[in-house]
Amino acid sequence: GDRGGLLLVRDTLQASGVFVMQALLRRALQMGEQVVLVALLQSPEKYTYCLRKMGVNLQQYIDAGQLRLIGAGALGLAT
Repeated sequence: GDRGGLLLVRDTLQASGVFVMQALLRRALQMGEQVVLVALLQSPEKYTYCLRKMGVNLQQYIDAGQLRLIGAGALGLAT
């Protein structure tokens, strides 16, 4: 059946969560899960760039509608 969930990866400038996030994103996307990534500390473009360097092409999942990136600006928050 349908299942849903929430996973929060909180990082700081001193301790980036990008490596943990990369592993979690890769697994969820490969399993066909729908993912919404809310990027508050960095811009969505920064996450896309960093993850591309780690071998995860987020754009293909965005284009397929499986991944949605939301930046702080879309939420009315300053980055």
